[in-house]
Amino acid sequence: MALYALHLLVNAAWSFLFFGLKRLDWAMAEVICLWIMILSVIIAFARISVPAALLLTPYLAWVTVAAALNFRLLQLNGPRGEGLA
Repeated sequence: MALYALHLLVNAAWSFLFFGLKRLDWAMAEVICLWIMILSVIIAFARISVPAALLLTPYLAWVTVAAALNFRLLQLNGPRGEGLA
């Protein structure tokens, strides 16, 4: 459960970096860490309950999409989101 709690903190940090600070570069690095954390949680949960681990796979897929969007926005707007209002 400590790993899951840590993953929740990492998840919250992405929103702060992306929306709050508008630091697309930091958010990109953080979303990669988040993706790794989710995969770690899935692996840890699979040892206890395979269905619980499988229920996290759509979340991993969504974070993959969010990372791709973050990356594209970073390409278009630069590291500090200069093109964002």
